[in-house]
Amino acid sequence: MNEEELKMQIMEAAGLSVWEGKADPVEMGIKMANLVQFLRDKPEFEQKAFIEQIRFKGLDGIWQEGMIRCTKY
Repeated sequence: MNEEELKMQIMEAAGLSVWEGKADPVEMGIKMANLVQFLRDKPEFEQKAFIEQIRFKGLDGIWQEGMIRCTKY
């Protein structure tokens, strides 16, 4: 996915938490931007897997996992 498609997919997947008032919109925006930067050079299958996990676990859940995984390597 190109960067714009990736942004749209992440915003769509993570938007529910913000819409329901479960998260701070500014904090979520920062996390989404950082996640786009992290995923933009990954293969498309990995990008899609992250987006599906966002839909399932929410952005906070995948954010914590992703950052833990990033620090291990």
